[in-house]
Amino acid sequence: MEIDFYLSKTNFQKCIFDNNVYIKKYMHNSNIISFYVHDLFIFTNYTRNMLPKVREWLKSKFEMRHKNDQLSYGLGIEVTRDKNKRIIHLNQSKHITNIFKRFNMENSKPIHTPLKTIFKLTKDQGPQSNKKVIS
Repeated sequence: MEIDFYLSKTNFQKCIFDNNVYIKKYMHNSNIISFYVHDLFIFTNYTRNMLPKVREWLKSKFEMRHKNDQLSYGLGIEVTRDKNKRIIHLNQSKHITNIFKRFNMENSKPIHTPLKTIFKLTKDQGPQSNKKVIS
């Protein structure tokens, strides 16, 4: 795969949990590139000017269209962000509603599941080192 070659060549490492996610870490900074079919997402905690540089580098290698700097919807996931509280909220209700409509199940009745419907994720639940994330 051509994108795999270019990302590996520039020190991006493939995530062991998902072959379509690449991570590049430098000190306390990270670039994450995720792609699926024709959608590509770039996440970075570098300074604001790093995102355009990564995007331009990718555009020089691949045919791409740029939509916007902040992800609001992708792969069936709605993304909302509160920068002040440093919170990212992911929601798939729109995607699920579309699936119900496609299969004529809009009037289905919900049932309770044995799992909690709200989980709060913390840094402590994530990998404690890069080696646990990157193959």
